[in-house]
Amino acid sequence: MAIDFTLTTAQRKLQLEARKFAKELLANARAAELLATPEERFLATKPTYEAMITAGYLCKCIPTSAGGENTGLIDMAILAKNFTA
Repeated sequence: MAIDFTLTTAQRKLQLEARKFAKELLANARAAELLATPEERFLATKPTYEAMITAGYLCKCIPTSAGGENTGLIDMAILAKNFTA
């Protein structure tokens, strides 16, 4: 049985949006690693998480019964790959 690795239109859109989000917002998040204390580093991540929530990325893996989108692991893999690249 062959496996098709072609992204759907929605997945391709998610990929491009996640790539743009990472380039614009996540690139600056690395500055938190240079802060002196663990508490400062932790608090410095708050704006990044707030932006991810506003963009709707963190609700992708949450079940719909809990208010999420439940889009599945492929969408989460697309996000993880583009956010860490």
